[in-house]
Amino acid sequence: MAHRSLNSSVEDIRTLTATPKLFRSKCGYIMAMGVSLNRPIEELHDFIDRSKVGFIPVSMISSIRHLIMAAHRACRAFKEGKNIADAFVYELAICLTGSREISRIRSQIIQKLDDYVLVIIDSSPLACKDHLLSLLYSAAISPKNVEFPPRFIDLPTCSGLEDTLSMENGAMVELDR
Repeated sequence: MAHRSLNSSVEDIRTLTATPKLFRSKCGYIMAMGVSLNRPIEELHDFIDRSKVGFIPVSMISSIRHLIMAAHRACRAFKEGKNIADAFVYELAICLTGSREISRIRSQIIQKLDDYVLVIIDSSPLACKDHLLSLLYSAAISPKNVEFPPRFIDLPTCSGLEDTLSMENGAMVELDR
């Protein structure tokens, strides 16, 4: 599996395929993959290590770059002991949205949607693969290509890409820590 960089072309930042993508970060390795859930998300907590694995609805994500930057920030918050939430998925959602309201974030994650992004963060590519295989073997998820919907942000951007503004929302949380 090849390591990816965050410098994606404009055409491919809105799509995450059913094939896992692996990114290297200072916090470790981040694996992302489009999935559909075969069980209610509440039941998946039995199959995952909540400190390393999370499911995020595609509606919370602007681009792959937005997702990976938020995953890196969430991981760094846990390593530095500055995390707001007790589970990786909630800290990741905080870094994606800029909202610190855990109850609101929890309700957004538990929505009954088909399209989610599986995010795994661990110290090695093999460990990420092991988490993924345990979810696939348990039949809890199915790989799926997902498209990130355009997010409507009231502020204009010079580049026309709203993922930059979305990343700034997440960065504001980090500045307040």
